Amino acid sequence: MRSDYTEMLSIAVSSILRSYAFFNNCRILAFTLHSLKKSIATLESQTSTLADCYLRLVRLEAAIKKLLKNDY
Repeated sequence: MRSDYTEMLSIAVSSILRSYAFFNNCRILAFTLHSLKKSIATLESQTSTLADCYLRLVRLEAAIKKLLKNDY
């Protein structure tokens, strides 16, 4: 019984990994999280000013708009 479950699971995982949509979604998530990570790092910096925070938020907004423009 356990080997049947393992075989079904490996088939399901294989089909997900082979699909283009999975990797495309991973790329979109990485793009968004990278922009967010940079913004948070700037906000947490001891030398950051209000202008730095504003610029990072503008860049984050631009990244989100780029995703929406590309119909992600």
